[in-house]
Parts: sequence; C-alpha cells; structure tokens
Amino acid sequence: MKHLKVAGRYAKALLDLAVEKNELEATYKDVLHVKDTLKAAGDLRAVLHSPVITADKKESILDAVFKGQIGLLTAHFCALVVRHGREANLAEILERFVVQYRQHQNIVVAQITTASDLSEATLDKLRGLVSINQGQRVELRTEVKPEIIGGFVVRVGDRQADASVAGKLRAIRRSFKENPYQPKL
Repeated sequence: MKHLKVAGRYAKALLDLAVEKNELEATYKDVLHVKDTLKAAGDLRAVLHSPVITADKKESILDAVFKGQIGLLTAHFCALVVRHGREANLAEILERFVVQYRQHQNIVVAQITTASDLSEATLDKLRGLVSINQGQRVELRTEVKPEIIGGFVVRVGDRQADASVAGKLRAIRRSFKENPYQPKL
C-alpha cells in the first residue's frame, strides 16, 4: 500500500510539472511509450528491479533505450525516479500518471466488447453515446470476443451494459431456474 502512495505522489509531481511547462500532451505520449515498453520488455523490467545493478547503470540503460524517443522532461523524470531508488515502482508511477492525466483532462475510459470488429463509424457513434451519458470525453478500448455471439457489452468505470446475445441467453437461463411454478409430472 505504501508504494501506491509513493507512485501517486511521483505521478502528481510529473503532472504538475508538465502542466506548468505546458508539455502535458507530449509528456502523456511519452509516458504511454515508456509504460508500453516496460510492459513488453521483461529484460528491462528485470534490470530495474535488480538490486545488483547500480543506479548510474540503470540511468544509462534507460537513457540508451529511450534516447530520441521521449522528451527531456520525461527522461529527466525517469532519471530522478532511479536516483531516488524508486525504479522498481516506475511502471506503477507511470500508470498513476495516466489515471491522473485522465482525471485532469476529464476523460473516461469505455471498454466495448463485441463478437466481431466494428467499423470506425460505429465506434464514433458509440463514443458519442457514452460521451453524452457521462458528460466527459471518451477514450474507447475495443475487444473482440466471439463467445458473446452478437451485440455488445459496454463497461464504463464500475457500470456495465450488456446487450449481447450471450448475456440475454444467461438472463433467460436464470429466469427459468428461478421460476416458482414447477409443473407436476
């Protein structure tokens, strides 16, 4: 729990600095890039978690990996995190930054699950519907699961709307199980 507080504080510091320097959008893109790289590169995560590798070496590795790919603000922030011995928490810090960025920009994340891929026009319509209901900008994430048969499932925060064929079949099955009238045979 303590490392979550630390991650939140570092993320807030980066957000405040990015806003102050008017580099919020660029920093957000950089953070997404670093976060995705850390997620994909197990070796890099292992280096950052290693107690044997010195902070200077970790800094130079991060610099070599991200040189020319991220801005100075993000690069200096990552170096600062390493110098303060929090490099093992870098992924969590970046994740908290993304959450705080979305709150700052009034963005809500909507997860849409369908049985097949949706066209861009359909995604725009769904984005508009969610935006009207939530009163916020919407970041759509799509997922294809053929097992829902048809329709879609929309999840925004802790709320979910299930308009899938599989969901309707589950509801019918549940209603038959709860039927108080049992035929006498």
